[in-house]
Amino acid sequence: MHVSNTGSTHKLADQYIEVAKSHFGMEYVNDIMDFETAGNDKIGKLPKWINPIDGTRSDAATAFLQPLRSTHHNLHILFKTKVSRIIFEGTKAVGVEVVAKYI
Repeated sequence: MHVSNTGSTHKLADQYIEVAKSHFGMEYVNDIMDFETAGNDKIGKLPKWINPIDGTRSDAATAFLQPLRSTHHNLHILFKTKVSRIIFEGTKAVGVEVVAKYI
C-alpha cells in the first residue's frame, strides 16, 4: 500500500492550518496519524494513499483483499455484516460468527 503526502494542496487547506496555528495555538505535525504526536491540540495534513505507478487511489481493500480473491476461494467478503465472535482452534482463527444485515 502506497502512502504519500502529495506536494500540492489547495490554498484553502493551507490557510485553514495557518488560522488553527495562529488563532487557536494548535501545533502543526507532519504525521497527524501517528499516535505519539497526534492529539486534540495538533493539526496536520492527512496522508493520501496513491499508487505511484498509475496514480490511482489505493485503499485497504485494493491493497490487501483484491490480490487474494482469485487465489483464496474460502475468502468470503460480506457487506452490512457485524462480526459478533471470532472462532479459534487453539491460537488460530478459523471462522467468525456474524449478525447478518447489521446496520
